[in-house]
Amino acid sequence: MAKTTKPKQYKSPTFIGSISSAWGALTKPGKQFYILEHKTASRYHKLGENQKIIVDRIEIGRDPRCAVRYDESFDTVSRRHAAIVRQGNRHRLINLSPTNNTLVNGKDIRDEWFLEAGDEIQLSLDGPRLGFIILQGKQSMMGSIFTRDKARLLMEQFIRPYRKTINILIIALILAIAGGTLLGIRLNGENKILNETITTQSEQIDNVIAKSNVLQEQILAAKKQHEIDSLAIEELKARPKPVLPPAIDKLIDEVEKDVYFIETKSFMKVKSEGGKIYDINIISGTGFMLGDGRFVTARHCVESWLFEPNEKDMKAIVLSEMLPDEYIVYSEIYAYKDNNLQFKLTSSDFKINRMFDVVHLEMEDGTPYLMRYPYPVSRYNIGSPIMWSQDWAVATVSGRSSSLHADFQAATSLHKGEEVHLLGFPERIGVQDGKSLIEPIYNKMTIARDGVDNSGCILTTKGSDYGNSGGPVFALRNNKLVVVGIVSRGTDSKQYDYIVPISQINQ
Repeated sequence: MAKTTKPKQYKSPTFIGSISSAWGALTKPGKQFYILEHKTASRYHKLGENQKIIVDRIEIGRDPRCAVRYDESFDTVSRRHAAIVRQGNRHRLINLSPTNNTLVNGKDIRDEWFLEAGDEIQLSLDGPRLGFIILQGKQSMMGSIFTRDKARLLMEQFIRPYRKTINILIIALILAIAGGTLLGIRLNGENKILNETITTQSEQIDNVIAKSNVLQEQILAAKKQHEIDSLAIEELKARPKPVLPPAIDKLIDEVEKDVYFIETKSFMKVKSEGGKIYDINIISGTGFMLGDGRFVTARHCVESWLFEPNEKDMKAIVLSEMLPDEYIVYSEIYAYKDNNLQFKLTSSDFKINRMFDVVHLEMEDGTPYLMRYPYPVSRYNIGSPIMWSQDWAVATVSGRSSSLHADFQAATSLHKGEEVHLLGFPERIGVQDGKSLIEPIYNKMTIARDGVDNSGCILTTKGSDYGNSGGPVFALRNNKLVVVGIVSRGTDSKQYDYIVPISQINQ
């Protein structure tokens, strides 16, 4: 275990020093990077996200300049809470907050700590947690990262903290050029040209500033696109392909045709504004067609705004619960196969069990508002167990054939140690390069306990990818693959998954 260090005076990174660090990140393929695993979901980072850190010094906190940033809802995280500084081949974690503590593996570090691979960082006793990861061998070197990904990471970890400084330098340079031009005109005494030049230079400055704003928007859009087709695809390619017995391999090929990549777009409609529609969220997932014409997926792939909502989702939920006749929240679900849109559904087309939903009265600044939760959630102190067994949604699609058979009895009689087989599209890469569909990814798992667990979901081992939600879980019965469950969610450790028994859709 790493030991505490003698406190050293911490100096915030300088602009010139950060440029040197950024240059080293781009030009030294043998330089090592590390990963921060987000074990707590926030507005800026998803649960389980692996954030690669390529610069020598970062700060963590709520300040917009921090490379690892948390939103204002994390009130026990200071604006500049902690820093991680490279020192040779080691990394120092430094507590910057005078009021909130920083912990490593549950121990208050007070001032500083040398981190080791596998350590867990926590910002205050009840605050968010981060895993400190260093990969082995060449995978930990800068040379293993694509150049475009390095550029994106530099935007996040270097450009953002100094965005204001860089904008000021750009404007100062423009003004200096403009000033030199104006001085030459004055010396020539050409007043008319002077006025025209001032106008032209002002327009040029406005254009540069406008282009700078557009560039920043393009950078953000590019960052989102990279989340779709870069990091997840790299991890997918690095994963060894499972070796299947010939019989299972053939059966998997037969059922793949009935598994669909789905994209869900959520909206809020406001009647008083002439039916104006506002975008809320876009997520991806998996669905499958049964032989009786029913299309099945996870409920949180249909009504995503109800599950750990972000800021936009929260506003939509509050308004739709308090004024349901005025504010309507709904989603459109697009099902793709073989690079083509196969059919489109809306959230109202799905049968969903809402008997466990909770409408909860909250108070904020003395103002009451209603919040609906799709199951009693303990973190909101409602006090009931989580009912993940209701994380299913089913709709009837006419004119669709399928060979998939659901075995409702087998769903509740699986045995510990029995193997099951999953097909699904990893998050946001169901459509690769924006157009071409990849085939669903196969995953083999093991049942961890007999039957169903206390929340009504079967617990499996090894864990599946984000985006597999709503996908089918198969068991082998009489030399055939039958559907026994629906992928619901994973745990923070990514070692376990909960699947909803397929028998639930007959409620």
